[in-house]
Amino acid sequence: MGLGMVGPYVIKTTTLGMDRIGRTVGLVYAISTIGSVFGTILIGFYLLPILGTVTIVVSLSVLLLLMALLLRFL
Repeated sequence: MGLGMVGPYVIKTTTLGMDRIGRTVGLVYAISTIGSVFGTILIGFYLLPILGTVTIVVSLSVLLLLMALLLRFL
């Protein structure tokens, strides 16, 4: 649930006015889609055979926790 709030929050903070909101939304979701595609290819074809599932899941969990703590105390 928390990760689903990132896109709308970024849109809210980067939108300067109602006249440009469509462009901002399109740009944010385009960048999100490109990142998802590259992340899927990177994990599926390169990291999964090298590191394994458990290592990837634990690493991503620790990374998310560290980012949450960083944002909490900033």
